[in-house]
Amino acid sequence: MSKNLAGYANQIMCQPARKSGIFNELDKMFIKNDTITLRCAEPEDAGQIFLWENDRDIWRVSGTHVPYTRFQIEQFLLGNNDLFNNKQLRLMIDLTESGQTIGCIDIFDYDPINQRAGLGILIDKAYRQQGYAKAALALCIDYLFKDVLLHQVYCSIDESNLESQQLFVGQGFELCGNRKDWIKTEEGYLDVFEYQLIPQVETTPPLKGAGGIKTTLPDRFSVFTPDFLQQNGIYTSNLIFVPFNLPYNPNLKQRSRDLRNDCQLSEKLLWNQLKGKQTGYTFNRQKPILNYIADFYCKELDLVIEIDGASHFSKEAQEYDEERDRKMKVLGLKVIRVLDSEVRKSPEHVAKSIMMQVLSSG
Repeated sequence: MSKNLAGYANQIMCQPARKSGIFNELDKMFIKNDTITLRCAEPEDAGQIFLWENDRDIWRVSGTHVPYTRFQIEQFLLGNNDLFNNKQLRLMIDLTESGQTIGCIDIFDYDPINQRAGLGILIDKAYRQQGYAKAALALCIDYLFKDVLLHQVYCSIDESNLESQQLFVGQGFELCGNRKDWIKTEEGYLDVFEYQLIPQVETTPPLKGAGGIKTTLPDRFSVFTPDFLQQNGIYTSNLIFVPFNLPYNPNLKQRSRDLRNDCQLSEKLLWNQLKGKQTGYTFNRQKPILNYIADFYCKELDLVIEIDGASHFSKEAQEYDEERDRKMKVLGLKVIRVLDSEVRKSPEHVAKSIMMQVLSSG
């Protein structure tokens, strides 16, 4: 069976899901919440899996090149669907209330020594974009870390699959690599991005008063001291320095509020694509940074997005923007500038292009 069948949610075209028969809570339940139940795939699931595995629309992402017979699938489910003996496990995704099977999750290349495994998810076409992939993936991740005691899980997603990138990033996966020209298609070669999830665990003393030390993540923003900024040509006397945040001029707060309430059309259009963690990341708009106000800022990505209209095209304006961008880069920020006209024309395309540029560059 294709080991990484579903590392790519919401791109998959497949046949309508079937009802999973008698939904016996005792022998089918694996792990569940009010919405999703995960259970081990059984021989009776072979018919549905047969349809998914032989759907040529997903062969590119599943690494499949030849069709499977139903007999092959049944044999896999009878003798090979075992995480600890065969290093792979297929879980079926059912709706908890109705028992309807809507997809599956593949856990593959399980490595008990290094405590890691690959992960992928497939959602049936009829149930896409309803939050089921996110709910199922979260349940599976919780199981793998709490019960299987994995140290990390990983996945591979091709560069064209923005929906899957957003899905996995939204669960905390981080981009860790890029395989160039990895997948051949009729249109040409595609890169494949590699993602990892390694939970950050805080350690606490085993007993109260035992003298243990609680470890926390370092404050990487602490390096941005007045001396450091001044050495890099940044005026600091009107800035405040808040732990775990970038320094900023507090006098710009009211101005930033005013800009949020009375913003340009292009900013409204792009904000509609970025707000609410639609990209898998949290963005703020009109964010004071140093002595400037950034159009959009993402702390998790160290990213600033600026929308440039006609006023930015003069020589003086370009020099001002270059100096501003330089100071942002001193803070470790990546600055991406997009044209006002392009945002007005296709805000969704601009947002996807920005995320692709950021994710592919690491």
